[in-house]
Amino acid sequence: IKSLGLIIKFFSFSFIVPLIYAIFIRESIFPFLVGFILGYLISVILNRLSQFLEEESYLHFKDGFIITSMSFIILPILASIPYLWHFSFLNSYFEAVSGMTTTGLSIISNPALMPKSLILWRSFTQWIGGMGIIMLFLYIIYKLRNEENYDVGHSINLFKSLITDIMDTRATLLFHRIFFIYSAYTFLGIVSLVIAGLDVFDAVNIALTSLATGGFVPRNNFSFSGPIYLITILLMIIGSISFVVHNRIFRLRIIKALKNKELKTFAVVILFSFLVLFSTGILTKATIFNTISALTGTGFAMGNVSAYAPGAIFLLIILMLIGGSTASTSGGIKLYRLYAHFKILLWHIKKLSLPSRAVVPLKFSKEEEVIKEEQVISLTMIVTLFILILVFGSFILMVSNNLSIKNALFQESSALFTVGLSTIKINSLDAIGKLTLSISMLLGRIEVIPFLVFLRSIFFRS
Repeated sequence: IKSLGLIIKFFSFSFIVPLIYAIFIRESIFPFLVGFILGYLISVILNRLSQFLEEESYLHFKDGFIITSMSFIILPILASIPYLWHFSFLNSYFEAVSGMTTTGLSIISNPALMPKSLILWRSFTQWIGGMGIIMLFLYIIYKLRNEENYDVGHSINLFKSLITDIMDTRATLLFHRIFFIYSAYTFLGIVSLVIAGLDVFDAVNIALTSLATGGFVPRNNFSFSGPIYLITILLMIIGSISFVVHNRIFRLRIIKALKNKELKTFAVVILFSFLVLFSTGILTKATIFNTISALTGTGFAMGNVSAYAPGAIFLLIILMLIGGSTASTSGGIKLYRLYAHFKILLWHIKKLSLPSRAVVPLKFSKEEEVIKEEQVISLTMIVTLFILILVFGSFILMVSNNLSIKNALFQESSALFTVGLSTIKINSLDAIGKLTLSISMLLGRIEVIPFLVFLRSIFFRS
């Protein structure tokens, strides 16, 4: 309760950014003031409740999952408050969920018609959501780094090779470092986009949403032309790379950063995708941009994606499923899991080719520990859950909104893997369709398991 209250308290202060901007351009501050006051009051109540219940300070593994799930359920409700002056609660909540999960699907047909302070808030929620998911992931790993419990061992150890250089860092220093690196990239992105020709307002919004791999744009038909094209691609890639890599770069450990497995996997996937596009004769400036947008989970689009051939649509779905790096702002199943599944496949082939009594240890690299069976099950289970939810969500969209298989599968993939690319107009969906995509965005952002643990803690307390 205390941790959740602290998260809500910090989030409530984020309303101050659009509030100050609203004062500066003489727009109404009331929606943001209400959000700030309500969020702060909730945090105070939760803090007092924690003191009253004499809650222990030690964070258990289950607690980390519950905090993550409740944060991504409650925070979008608070984030939706400024939208309520313009849209229904469902549409407001959908937009807020899309922002906080860094997805980028939108029910707003023309953002330019909204108050500029609300456009800024819309982009800022993606920036907060992107940084927030990195902090939550690393905080939980940090708190459980010495956990010996069997149930958590196979879940945590898979990521130890990715985060060994931050395991002994103090939590406050870790958060400060994340904020500094994230802010530095954002500032450099804004400056670069202004130099490239964007006005300051557009540059701020694009830098916020591209680094967060979010995909919201401040106006329709936004042109990613000239140097803006290259800068946006660079920001999307930076956002999809693990914070662990960025941490090494900022500490001038460049060689170690370049040895990152996910970074190498990212390069292989991108090159393979470009080869596929080239072989089919559709490797253009727009398809390159949209391919990177799909893999990084950003959701920016050049041209009409809905007009793509089925083969190109299928490639984008696969890239959305793969996603970016662990401890990054991207969604998807993550590059590390793709790399791990490839290594498991090679191990299995090797094992089958040797005598039955041969002992073949499974390792992802020479310096890593032997991978246990429980760890393999954990990897496979998460990917299986994602696919099951993808199929179920697509079926609901087909039945409730009469979508084709192609459009239903694409939209559910875009939501579940927090991408934001679209082949249909989202505001044309009915309440069931919007609710389905909202739930998918939340499940995709927290990667399903934390939510299942959260539900079990409610209905099966014993």
